[in-house]
Amino acid sequence: MTRTITVDLQTHSHFSDGDASPTELARRAAQAGLQVVALTDHATLAGVGEFAAAGRALDLRTVVGVEITCLHGERWFDTLAYGMDMSHPGLRAVLATNQSAFSTATMQYFDWLGERQAGPTPQTIRDHYGIAYDLKLGYW
Repeated sequence: MTRTITVDLQTHSHFSDGDASPTELARRAAQAGLQVVALTDHATLAGVGEFAAAGRALDLRTVVGVEITCLHGERWFDTLAYGMDMSHPGLRAVLATNQSAFSTATMQYFDWLGERQAGPTPQTIRDHYGIAYDLKLGYW
C-alpha cells in the first residue's frame, strides 16, 4: 500500500521575503492540505518558534529550517538547512554574517540603481508600499 504525504520544504514568512506571519503561513499550509511544512526564512530563525506552535495547534508537522546564502569563488548559491540546533553559536554567527552581507549588498544595489536613475530607492519603496528595509535584519 502506498501512502502519500504532502510536504513543502521551502517557505518564507514575513521575517524574510514572505508576506505572512509564521502563524498565518501554518494556517495556509494546513488549509491547503499539506501535512509537513518547513519554515526556511533567509538567514533568520526568528519565526520558527511561532511557526512550530501554530503547527502543533493545527496538527501540522513542522520542520525547523533556514535558507543560508553561500559564496563559492564568485558564485552565490542558497543552501537549505533543516533540523539544526537553533542555539548553536556557529549557526548564529553564520546567520549574522548573512544578514550583514544582505544589508550591504542591498544598499549597494540601490546606490547603483540611483546612480543610473534606473529604479526604486529604499525611500520610494517605503513611501509607495509602506514597508522599510531593515538594515539590522537585512531584509524588508
